[in-house]
Amino acid sequence: MSNSSAGVPHSGQHGNATKHVALQNTTFFSLVRSLLAAHHSSYFVMFLATFAASLVTSSVLQLYYAGKKRDGAPNVQSMNRYHQLLADVPYQNVTMTSLVASVCSLLVSVFLVLASVKFLVQERQREYGLMRINGAARTRIILLALCEFAVPLALSNMFGCICGSLLTPVVGKIFEGAAEFHDVGIAFHPCVRFSVGLYTFLLMMITCLTGVWLAVRKIGLLPPLVLLRQESVKRQKNGAGRKITSLFLLVVIAVVGFVPFEALTLDLRSMLLTVLVIVCVYVSAPILVYGAVSVLGLILEHFGKGAGLLARQRARSGKAGSAAIALPAMMLLTIVVSFLAVFSAGSVGGSLLMLDPLKADLVVTSEIPEQTVKLSQSLKGLDKELRAVNTYETQDWTIPDSDDIFQVAWSDSQELFDGNKSAITPKVIKGSLKNVGPGRIAVNQDRLTYDIGDKVSLVDKYDNKHQVEVVAIIDAPKGLPSLGMDFLTVNDSLPKVGENYVAITTIVADSSSKVNSISQQIRDLNVKVARIESRQAYIDRFVTRGVEGQKANLIMIVGGATLALIFLMQSIAISLGERSQQNYRLYQIGVSPRSIAWSGGLESVLDVAGGTLIALASVSIVELSLAVAFTREGLSYMYVPIQIGKFSLLAAVLMVIAFATAIFCTHWNMQRTMQSGSTK
Repeated sequence: MSNSSAGVPHSGQHGNATKHVALQNTTFFSLVRSLLAAHHSSYFVMFLATFAASLVTSSVLQLYYAGKKRDGAPNVQSMNRYHQLLADVPYQNVTMTSLVASVCSLLVSVFLVLASVKFLVQERQREYGLMRINGAARTRIILLALCEFAVPLALSNMFGCICGSLLTPVVGKIFEGAAEFHDVGIAFHPCVRFSVGLYTFLLMMITCLTGVWLAVRKIGLLPPLVLLRQESVKRQKNGAGRKITSLFLLVVIAVVGFVPFEALTLDLRSMLLTVLVIVCVYVSAPILVYGAVSVLGLILEHFGKGAGLLARQRARSGKAGSAAIALPAMMLLTIVVSFLAVFSAGSVGGSLLMLDPLKADLVVTSEIPEQTVKLSQSLKGLDKELRAVNTYETQDWTIPDSDDIFQVAWSDSQELFDGNKSAITPKVIKGSLKNVGPGRIAVNQDRLTYDIGDKVSLVDKYDNKHQVEVVAIIDAPKGLPSLGMDFLTVNDSLPKVGENYVAITTIVADSSSKVNSISQQIRDLNVKVARIESRQAYIDRFVTRGVEGQKANLIMIVGGATLALIFLMQSIAISLGERSQQNYRLYQIGVSPRSIAWSGGLESVLDVAGGTLIALASVSIVELSLAVAFTREGLSYMYVPIQIGKFSLLAAVLMVIAFATAIFCTHWNMQRTMQSGSTK
């Protein structure tokens, strides 16, 4: 019995231990509830910000999966092979568009959520210092902060993901036009997937709690007395680690952006540079904002007089506060405008490379077979003014076991074989074009991997198969992107029973001075053609069409701007809410409420202007790198798209919203403080 008593605690000891654990748990969760109640105003603003981030991210991710799963796709069994593939194009477009929008919204959300959560945690370092002095362990404080922040973050992310998922059909209507569903007569009906909403919730929670953990962990490493003596996070000096990291990133940006590497393509280099610039801006924000605000504050101080002086002094003294307000503007302008520049430059650069060299002086496009024949006959009367004329009739065909649509081109055999050096003809890689004829065809090596002697089955619009033999491997004529020429044959060797008939006639004039005259003579002919374009007009149309085809840009701008504005208003509300007592003391010594509110508005505009200036420098680095890349590829830097219009519009909207939010918050806080002061 004695051994048993020594080895096993009595039931009374069990009861005391259980009560002690229960008391500890009760105390812990009571403390969490009290902290939530004490800081409810800050959490309310954070709730709205993370709610918006989750809503946007969830809705675009829902559309991404809706595009992948082909939601609302029509019954394609009654369609021919060509239209079946054509019906799939809008779903590919919506998948790509929503993917771009998802990446943009996730980048904006991650950076701004991390920054705002970190700012809220660091503002309470004195509170955590008192807990440490009273005996709380580091791990307990970290757990306390995680539990405390997890409640409002979980609620905001949960409601955001639910609302974003429910709004999927509405957002789908916005994407429907960008993905060109109407062009093929299809209505987009995306389904709501619970699993996607759950994935988004987990992703946002991991992001938010990671920000809390990083901030609390950093504070937990400091001794309690240091936390109590330390000034507010708004006045903290930037550490050496941040400065070294910023300098290192600048060096890497310079190397990636301007040092030639053959392994890096234009697209890969641009995307890598953009990501590096975004990370550098985020890391160096506290350092850069202070300098930008100090310089711009001199202008504000000169024109704003007393209110401007107060705004500049407050902005300079509250380093992290200014950085928290400037960061949404910096991240929005840097992320969105840099991606716009890269996407547009990629489209323009790719188009220019495909258009080089375009030897044709005139390009005539016809969409009616009879008019094409009439045009060819009419051009024979202009032989003295023409050096070379080539007409290619094209149609879209399909191939069994392939999800792509291929272009079949027909050419007159005499034009193809006459040996005219000025003629715009394909380059023969293998075999001979003289072997092309009935049942024999030439294949473009860019998209197809056939070899001489291979058999190919071409499927027409009636789903009939036409078997032909490969007798030549070619490269399509350079400078004519609309003439892909996946397959080349000669007239009367393959029936023209495909889809989407287009005839392209290239004309090389005997002299450049005769181009306008030839163009006018063609217009005077009784021939109905779709377009008669000079070399430059053809280039301009193709480049413009490529840029205008990036319909995801508008969605990316609107989504990113919405998130940034919400986080901007959150930062302003938190910053001015903590300054309410200071504003009340200014009121007590005779400063008018109007001057105080005006000063708050100017301070917020100054912070946003500082962030805009930094973003302008960042975007300029991206644009300069694109110009260097264009020059390296043999293209003129004048073709690099400058996004100054979109940048200026977004910056102006940010400043107006910042000013209005600051005026409202300052006035509202002043009214509350004055009412509480009069009550006391």
